[in-house]
Amino acid sequence: MITPEYLAKFGLQMVQEKVGEGGSAVVHKCRIVDTIVPGFPQKGSYVAVKEFRQEMLATPGQLQRIEQEAEIGATLASDYLAKIYAKDVGDGVPPSQCVLFMEWMTGPTLHHWATSKKSDRPGRWDIVRNFCRQIVKGVQHLHTSGIHHRDLKTENIMLRSGNQPVIMDVGVAEIARGTEHTMHTRVKDFLGSVRYSSPQFLRGEEFDPSDDVYSLGCTFLELITGKQPYHQEERKVLLPSIVMQGPPEIPDSIAELADGLDVLLRGCTHSQRSRRPTLHELGEYLEVGKSTDYIQLERGRQYEDQRGWTVLHVDGYDIYLDVGKTSIYTHQDYKVVRLGEPILLPSTGQKQLPQRLIGKAKHLHTSNTLAHFRYTPNIEQKMNIDAEIYGLPNPVLDMVKVGDRVVS
Repeated sequence: MITPEYLAKFGLQMVQEKVGEGGSAVVHKCRIVDTIVPGFPQKGSYVAVKEFRQEMLATPGQLQRIEQEAEIGATLASDYLAKIYAKDVGDGVPPSQCVLFMEWMTGPTLHHWATSKKSDRPGRWDIVRNFCRQIVKGVQHLHTSGIHHRDLKTENIMLRSGNQPVIMDVGVAEIARGTEHTMHTRVKDFLGSVRYSSPQFLRGEEFDPSDDVYSLGCTFLELITGKQPYHQEERKVLLPSIVMQGPPEIPDSIAELADGLDVLLRGCTHSQRSRRPTLHELGEYLEVGKSTDYIQLERGRQYEDQRGWTVLHVDGYDIYLDVGKTSIYTHQDYKVVRLGEPILLPSTGQKQLPQRLIGKAKHLHTSNTLAHFRYTPNIEQKMNIDAEIYGLPNPVLDMVKVGDRVVS
């Protein structure tokens, strides 16, 4: 336990003990009474003293995570990231104590702000949008510096004076400069927050920048609705499987707040990484506050999602796709189409994904959500396939492939 004598060595005086408390550490509010430590704010200012629990310091990798948090907080200069002024690690293994001296935040966490009745979320989209813009800038700064946060959520973002959001807790971040990677990139070492984590991260795949975008989508959803992602499920043991089954629900009422906002959130939390916006595209939408190129394209893709399914596996003429909770009839015929590059339509000024018919598919069987179809190429396709089979010259084979769409 931190004592007055310990704090005095750093020119500090306790103001309030345990203003914050978590599983790994407690946070105290202290005042600077003597300018002893270089880099501390001026005398009279407040600092947050994060004292890690002794039992946590014995956990494998914990000390390395603390060292990493201290390094990132001390070296990355950004208005959107919490400052860490100094650290103190005691002797021994595990050390006798481990303390971080951090910037004091006057405001609450965004989780507290979002779930408070006083925040009046629906009527204050302008405030939420401003929060989101600044958070994206902070994450962009991390990614530009070669760092993935990996635990973005409302509880890890606090408000500085002036209602400026500040990203906290980079202890589980991944440093991805060149071939350098920190630990904990596999699900057996998972340290993130399941409600805000992408399916890929939960499966133990190597972390990707789009996985931070997924977490941002979940964070923004909570700021708008005041409810955590998957708030209907309180049993933590079931959460990973529920996240794997599909993205969090995006209420239809969100579309009334801003043009394309519902499309953006569904894109951010899409199960496919390629469908999520880049940080630049996310920031662009938040800046202009209306439809952008990404929104136009993703709106078209989401419309197609409602009409059909993406081919996931091809085995000759047998194709397999995930039909989710949709009820479909056995032996019913569907069209197989291939989406092309977006085309700008002069009449509307918007881009649209063209579709080329390449054949049809008959539904044979569904097990859980995995559906088995039998593909039949159209006449032109059949001629191309026969040409290859019989060795005719220069066949133009264009068989169904992964990524094609099966639509009604």
